[in-house]
Amino acid sequence: MSGRPTPSGPLATVRAATLSIGIGTAALFAPRALPRLLGASETGTREDVLLPLRVRLAAARNIAMGAALLVTPAPQAAAPPR
Repeated sequence: MSGRPTPSGPLATVRAATLSIGIGTAALFAPRALPRLLGASETGTREDVLLPLRVRLAAARNIAMGAALLVTPAPQAAAPPR
């Protein structure tokens, strides 16, 4: 492991949301190519009839989760007790 601190806070949230939206968009427009890129066999991706539907559903979920990350406000620190 490196000594670099892991990003946290708003920048990490924006990066995670952008990655989620990007992967979701790629899967939405190329539902057979993305599983092949991730290591699925070519014959399996060609013969599976429901694969494009399942990939597109997962892509829609990724896009929705990325959008939710972008529009949800960051939690505020609790006020100290008086």
